[in-house]
Amino acid sequence: MDKTVMLKISELEFDSEIYPRNEVNWLTAYSYSQAMRAGDVFPPIRVGLFKGKKYVVDGWHRVEAKRLLKDEYVEAIVKRYDSLKDMFVDAVKFNITHGRPLSVQEKVRLIHKLEEFKLDLAEISRIVRIPIDKIESFKMRVVYGPNGKPVYLKSVVAKADVSEDVKVRVDQDKLSVRDAYGLLSQLAELLESGALVFGEDDKLKELAVKVYSLLGEALKLTVTAR
Repeated sequence: MDKTVMLKISELEFDSEIYPRNEVNWLTAYSYSQAMRAGDVFPPIRVGLFKGKKYVVDGWHRVEAKRLLKDEYVEAIVKRYDSLKDMFVDAVKFNITHGRPLSVQEKVRLIHKLEEFKLDLAEISRIVRIPIDKIESFKMRVVYGPNGKPVYLKSVVAKADVSEDVKVRVDQDKLSVRDAYGLLSQLAELLESGALVFGEDDKLKELAVKVYSLLGEALKLTVTAR
C-alpha cells in the first residue's frame, strides 16, 4: 500500500511540460473545493520527486481546490523518479483513468510527447488507451508554427477515421508555416492527403470558397463557361 504524507503546497512544482492537461479548469477546482467543504474525501495527489524538486504528477485541480479553501497542506503519495520520461508516463496514466476526461487536443499533445520520448506506437496505445489503428488520426493534428514549435489542433484537420482501407497520412516535415510558400505547401499537403474534411461545417466550406476565390484573383485566373 502506498504511504501518504502531508506536503506544503508552497513547496510543490507545477510544470506544464510534464502535466497531461493543457490548463487548470477553474470551475472544476471550485466544484472540488465545495465538495471538500461539504465533507467529501478526495484521494491524495501524486507527487514526483526528481532532482530535489517535488512535481505534481496528478491532482492539480485538487491542489487548486485546497488553495481556494486557504489550506496550506495537501495529502500526497510521493514517488522518486530517475527520468522525466518515467514521470511523464505516470502522469498520463493517472490522468487518463480519472478526473475530467482529456480533450482531443490534450490527447494529441500526449501522443506527440510520448513519441518524442521514443516510445513505440503499441506502448503509446496502451498508455493513452486509444486503439493503435486510431493513433495516426491524432498524429495528423500536429503542425509546426513559424518558431518551429508544435501546435496541437482541435478539430480543423484529420476528422476522418483511419482504417485498413483508407490510410490518411500527412508528411509532418512539410507542415511548417514560415512564409507564403510554406503556408500553401501545408494547404496542398492537407488537401492531397485527404486530411482536410469539410463534412457539414458550413463555416469551413464558406472559408474554403473564400480562399479559392482570393487565390483566383491573386493568380488572375478567369473562369470559362462551359
